[in-house]
Amino acid sequence: MLVGLLLASLVLFGILNYHVNLKSGPEGLYSSGSSWGDLAFHLSLITSFTQQVKLEYPIFAGQSLGYPFAYDFFTAVLVKTGLELPFALTLTNALFTTAFAALLYLLSLKIMGSAGGENGERKRKAALLV
Repeated sequence: MLVGLLLASLVLFGILNYHVNLKSGPEGLYSSGSSWGDLAFHLSLITSFTQQVKLEYPIFAGQSLGYPFAYDFFTAVLVKTGLELPFALTLTNALFTTAFAALLYLLSLKIMGSAGGENGERKRKAALLV
């Protein structure tokens, strides 16, 4: 059941991200929703990582990177393997969001106690609601 729920979450988050992230248009790439706020910064990190793995801000020469870069690095790896940038962003968003939802589910199970034994089914259902 949990594997099916994770796959459904991955598909749902993938569809949602596809409609908000970069899309190709006649004049280039477009973004919708609130993704435009820091998208330029993330795109500069991603393209920087595709050229050379250097832990510096791409827009501040010589400044050490003080920002969590795992997401951008993972997206850059997907781009280097041949995926288009918009699809790599969508896939990374969907994977990280699904992983976060799974971790939240496991944390709620941990807080409520073991999912086995008496009331185990109710605990699992309650954790899904979180």
